[in-house]
Formats: sequence, structure tokens, C-alpha cells
Amino acid sequence: MNIKERLEKLGLKKLAESFKVKKEIKDKMKIAYKTYPFVSQEKIDVYNKKLAKQRQVLRNYDINNYEDGIPSEETLLKLEEAQKLNCFDYFEIMRVEEQRDPILFGRINGCPDRFFISQWGEDVKVEDILMQEEK
Repeated sequence: MNIKERLEKLGLKKLAESFKVKKEIKDKMKIAYKTYPFVSQEKIDVYNKKLAKQRQVLRNYDINNYEDGIPSEETLLKLEEAQKLNCFDYFEIMRVEEQRDPILFGRINGCPDRFFISQWGEDVKVEDILMQEEK
């Protein structure tokens, strides 16, 4: 009997559910960190400060709401691969406002990091964000 089943059997149903959710997040993160480079929120914040000096901002969009052009074939293939791994709760597209070439990230509920899936075009690159140093 695993710990979740044991907790449920003992009547600790909310604790069992919480344990299950935490384990699922941990399992997803294990796959994601092993498979994909990640970008921390701190790196994004530093990059946004740099962009603010140029009167620009990095925006993120839920993939379901993205309608600004068809991603490259390579990006579509990488998105399909990421979906098959089933380690992401959702996907988001990030781009500099007023520019058309975005970055695709996988996201896990409860995890602040963004996992790099693909990018297309030349406007903004994940390397641009990762190269930022906090000052």
C-alpha cells in the first residue's frame, strides 16, 4: 500500500489528495528539468527592466489565446513532443510587445520556472533572457 492509499484508509483524505498533487508536481518537474532548459522569473524580471529602458515589455500569452501568426514547423514539432511527455500543465508564448517572433515555454502549476520548448524568428531569443545579470 502506498502512502496516499494509507492516508486515505486512515481517513486523512485531504492530506492524501495534497500528497498526490505534490507528488504529481514533483514527477512533472523531474521530467521537465531533465529534458528542457529553464528560465527563472528573476531572469525574466531583469530582462524586462532592460526592455523598459527601451519602452518595451516582454508579455506572455496562454497558448490557447495566441493568434499572431503560425509558429514554425520546428516549433510545432517540438510542441507535439512536449505534449507527449505530459509533464506540462500548460504552455505559454512570450514575446516582446510589438514584435512578432516569440518563444514557447512549458509551465507546471506550482513551479515558477518556465521550460524552453522552442523559438522562432529573430526578435527575442531565450539566450537574450538567460544572459541577463542581476544588478
